[in-house]
Formats: sequence, structure tokens, C-alpha cells
Amino acid sequence: MSALFGKSDSDERTVLLVDIENGSVASALAQLSHTQQPRLFAEHRVALPVLHTVSGAEIARRVERAVEESLDHTSRIAARIRQDRRYAPMGRIRGAHLFFGPPWTTTSRGEERLQWKFEPSVVDYVRRSTESVVGSEPIAHHPFGRAATHTSNTLFAGSVLLCIVTGEVTELLVIEDDHLIGRATVPLGTHTALRTLKVHAGLSIPEAHSALQLYRRSSDDPLSLAEPLRASFDHFVEQFVEASRELLTLHPVDTIAVIAPEPMGEWFARALATHTKTVQLFPNGGTTRDIRAKHLAPHVSAHATNPDIHLMIEALFAHSLQNFGNAIQ
Repeated sequence: MSALFGKSDSDERTVLLVDIENGSVASALAQLSHTQQPRLFAEHRVALPVLHTVSGAEIARRVERAVEESLDHTSRIAARIRQDRRYAPMGRIRGAHLFFGPPWTTTSRGEERLQWKFEPSVVDYVRRSTESVVGSEPIAHHPFGRAATHTSNTLFAGSVLLCIVTGEVTELLVIEDDHLIGRATVPLGTHTALRTLKVHAGLSIPEAHSALQLYRRSSDDPLSLAEPLRASFDHFVEQFVEASRELLTLHPVDTIAVIAPEPMGEWFARALATHTKTVQLFPNGGTTRDIRAKHLAPHVSAHATNPDIHLMIEALFAHSLQNFGNAIQ
């Protein structure tokens, strides 16, 4: 058993985290404590295939299958841990937190602030699947944007525009003093770049993934991908600026923080930082940066070799709920 699994203190509890996006699904176990930072283990992410055309109904069907696969992996690890008397408490799941991204979440304007709304059919399915793992233990569901808002407050002072890039949708959140005050979505994401390389550079999706890794590590372009990638990012920035302009007119900020699977976060942050249209949004100057796993490492311990940024954010949020609010409602 890994050295990660120390003796369980009385205040420690293990909860299941489930991350439901439009481009992937993930699950993990998080050990929460009043005296230590949260610890992630049993992480498993299932990537959805990059569809040629985007269909919400088809993505939902594939999400359901991915939820089953991811939960099976994480629950098997929990069962193995419970078989060892020394670490059994870590394998006993005391509840679950489900996190939904767009298009499974949206917002509406309440009397005082934006209020989150969920897609009932997707929430119901994921809850039923989760019950097969946690039984009668309590289950709570949250928008990923709420967890990202909490992380923003941890890392940044003042107001910030969060740019959360998922497979098919980019979510823009204006955060001020730990409160969501503006939101918009852009129907583009990481799959956009992959589809562009497939169509305009003749690459398969696995080859496109590899090409993005190579392109990120060097300013040179050995595969002559600069033109299709530039076209892809130009399109992304144009959509970003169009969606952001009204938000920033109402709620000015000087910091953009990008959350995306590595290495894509660095890509999108660089595109936004250097594009002339983005610069025009900030006539008085501004800062663009991507939030990486290393930025959260001082706050959450992750067992995976390449920590999952979404699961780390969700572990921090669940930890905050346990220590400063209701653990699960």
C-alpha cells in the first residue's frame, strides 16, 4: 500500500468526487480533515471521443457510459483499501460530491445575485449511478463554477475573469470577493483545436493530441501546424472577446485566469495574452495566466503522477464545505 495512506485520524472522512464535463468524466476519492490539507487518490478520468459534429444528446449518452466506467475504477480501489485493516477507514466512503459543468449547468438572475440551475436528467442519472457506490450515504451536487470561484478567491486578490475551457464549451465567470457576479459561455473548447488539426492538417485525433504536446514545448513548428492552429485560436479569441465584452463593461477586471486540462491551459492563456483583440479589452493593461496543478499543490495533495486540475479544485471545495460549512447537504 502506498505511503500516502497514513493512519486515519478521528476527524478524517473519505468522500467520492465525480466531475461531469462535456468532454470527459472523472472520479476520485478525497480524504478530508480538519487538521490537514485534502488528499486525492483513486483518480480516474475518461475522455469522451471528439465528435465530428456536436450533439448535446449524443454527448449526454456518452457521459452516462463514462460515468459508469470512472465510478467502477474508483470504487474498486476503495474496495481494495477496505480489505487492509490498517487503511480500511480511508476506503469507507462517507458521501459524494457531484460537480457539473456546462451545458449541464447554467445560471439565472435571482433577486440579489446569479443562481445556478442544473439539467435534471443528467443530474438524476449521475446520482443513481453514484448511489450504487455510496449506498445511503449523502450526495450533494454543485456547479463546477462554484468550486472554481472558491479556488479563485484562494489564488487571487480582487476581481478576476475565470476562463474555464472544457471539451466543447468555455465558461466565463466574473468573480469578485468570492462571489459570482457575471457569467457567459462560448461554444468552443479543447476539441475545437483537435477538430481543426484533423480537418485542416489531416491528422487523426491521437496524432492531434501528440502534435499539441510538441507545439507547446517549442516555438518552432516541425509539423507545419501553425496555420490551422492559428486559425483555431483566432476563432476562439474572437468568440471569447464577443462574450466577454458585455461582462467586462458591467464588471471591469484586470486579470484573466484560464482553467483547462494541461497542456491546453497554457495554450489558451498564451493565445488570450498575445492576441490584439484581447488586448483591446484591457486598455489600461491586464494579466493573463493559466491555473496549473502546481499552483494548487500547496493546498491539496494529489496521488496521481499528473494531477487532475479539476479534481484538485473540487477537493479544495469539498474540504472548505466540511471545515467551514455543512459537509454535505
